[in-house]
Amino acid sequence: MDISIVIPVYNVQAYLGECIDSVLNQSKEAYEIILVDDGSTDQSGDICDDYSRKYKQIRTIHKKNEGLGFARNTGLENVTSDYVIFIDSDDYIDSDFLEEMQHIVDKGTYDTVKTGYRRVTLEGKCISNLGTTAEYFEDFDVKEKLLPRMIGSAPGTNDSIPMSACGTLYSIKIINQYSIRFVSERKWISEDMLFNIEYFSHAQKCAIDKYIGYNYRANNNSLTTKYVEDRFEKCCAMYQKEEEVLASIIPLELWQNRLDRQFMNYLRMCFSQLKKSVSRLDPSQAKKNIKEITDVSLVEKIIRAYPDKQLNIKQRGFVLMVRWKWNWLLYVMFCIFKIE
Repeated sequence: MDISIVIPVYNVQAYLGECIDSVLNQSKEAYEIILVDDGSTDQSGDICDDYSRKYKQIRTIHKKNEGLGFARNTGLENVTSDYVIFIDSDDYIDSDFLEEMQHIVDKGTYDTVKTGYRRVTLEGKCISNLGTTAEYFEDFDVKEKLLPRMIGSAPGTNDSIPMSACGTLYSIKIINQYSIRFVSERKWISEDMLFNIEYFSHAQKCAIDKYIGYNYRANNNSLTTKYVEDRFEKCCAMYQKEEEVLASIIPLELWQNRLDRQFMNYLRMCFSQLKKSVSRLDPSQAKKNIKEITDVSLVEKIIRAYPDKQLNIKQRGFVLMVRWKWNWLLYVMFCIFKIE
């Protein structure tokens, strides 16, 4: 079984070597390593070229800057093996990662494998392990049982499965047969989610394994931790896009509450970014933004319909504050006490 690794690269000279070395030092050798330099302005492009000259299985592609999603697409268009794994260029994998992927596939001839991951600091110290129990899905169960859980948790549960594309083993046959590609994260709040919805609607045999060998480096400058002026608008657009796509794939009762819960998580993110240390907004503007958000008809519809009695106290309290438009309390919680 041949596995290609696609690593999109943009201005990560401090971590790029560790990422590439972690792939080179595998107990099972990668068939090919494709480095896609997305118009880096630091030394990342040169580092990629140095590795390409030194190792025959490494290829470097230089392109103009278009973002992570399109860089991954460039990698996909150059893959020549049966399977592909995406690794972000500031992350790294354990030395047995590819061997474990091979072992899981061999147990059941799976076309797709998802595992847990480890959150680490910039220095590589473990913050937390985000694992899952071993589960296996075939045929219609992939769409009707696995895919909904990647959208979000059902009310009163924490049964969601991480939707990140990183560290997942994908079948190139499925990707090419259905022309599946990433959208731009500059337009959509989650390019991984839209890719996975399309991919898992066609996958036939998937393994979710408890193994953890992917190390995700927590970055304080990521899109989820910095102020994005149009974040709320993008969250609404994302919800409506997912709603449209999912409605064409699986029955509404399998995903509606899960998608609504995902939206509420996005909503918390929108409120959280309004604290002055992130947004630099003065209190009056932050309060105005909160009111504008809670007055939006889409928010009112989702919050009004969600079965909040099945949530825990913290989650239900948030839903009720938004439903009853207790905007002053939302401001206190997210902008003064800085609750995430």
